[in-house]
Amino acid sequence: MSQRTHYADLLRISAAFMVVLLHVAAQYWASVPVDSAEWFTFHAYDSMARPAVSIFVMISGMFLLDPSREITLPKLFQRYCKKIFIILIFWSFFYATWRNVFWALFRGYEIDWATVSLAFQTGHYHLWYCYMLLGLYLIIPFLKKITADRTLIQYFLVLAFCFAVILPVLPFTWAKTMRQFMFFSFTLGYTGYFVLGYYFRTTVLSRTARYLCYLAGTASLIFTVFASYHKAMELNTAFAYYDPFTLNTVCLSVAVFLFYQYEIPVLLQHHQKLIANLVDYSLGIYLIHPFILAVLEHFGINALLFPPAALAVPVVAILAFLLSWFATAVMKKIPIIKQYLC
Repeated sequence: MSQRTHYADLLRISAAFMVVLLHVAAQYWASVPVDSAEWFTFHAYDSMARPAVSIFVMISGMFLLDPSREITLPKLFQRYCKKIFIILIFWSFFYATWRNVFWALFRGYEIDWATVSLAFQTGHYHLWYCYMLLGLYLIIPFLKKITADRTLIQYFLVLAFCFAVILPVLPFTWAKTMRQFMFFSFTLGYTGYFVLGYYFRTTVLSRTARYLCYLAGTASLIFTVFASYHKAMELNTAFAYYDPFTLNTVCLSVAVFLFYQYEIPVLLQHHQKLIANLVDYSLGIYLIHPFILAVLEHFGINALLFPPAALAVPVVAILAFLLSWFATAVMKKIPIIKQYLC
């Protein structure tokens, strides 16, 4: 296994855990007082886990946007889009019926089929990622034309940075006018992260450039934690700078990605087999972990399990991650589920 594959696999596993950590930390983020130690703890963990989805998207872009990798339209729809569509149908049905049918029957409630239908159509809260990924898949043929040209990649990323990160936060009237009337969406959303993943894969950064990125990522994390806390105290309600397209989150995501790309492979080069084994479970962990968290919550196992919260959150996250891994391993034994659903 090459180091490049190794760091991508390790990144994917880490991102899967960050998603679980984020959702554990978010369980009571909006319900405990913002001046409490618990809120600050939840917020700090949440801030650290913010790059999770961005990293998933960058990893996908690393491989899917390789111009030498042939992805014809039939292959795009029959292999990639079909799988995501089946995942959406199955897991939307699973979460809609589990919560609104089986759980309602277990507690002796009458089933509201209108609610079941609505839950199925809107999908569970974490399935938004699959919709977003499906959208990225649909434009792969166009993006591969861009990634085939070094100048176009750089131009695309400059546009993405300007229109998705910088322009939305500028307080000037002309900036608001541009956002309102240009109707510019080509480089918005997660498309920039998608292309950035391939760009980093094919670019060798100097040590100075990497360390500057690490410094920016560290400063961004500090900003997210303390600027958000200050604002939350000022408003006396839960508030945070969590948007994936703000400069702080972009810098943190880039720093984490580059750290794994350049620094981690040397440290963990003897654990490649274990990492390769775990990475096959990352999608299943993402899909099943909200159910695992709900089951744990039913038994009182949550972010407030015991004081201090700084210890309870990672303990519950690790437990949920391992249970999700086990559930995925079981699903992997079932051929049709292994092929399409995890």
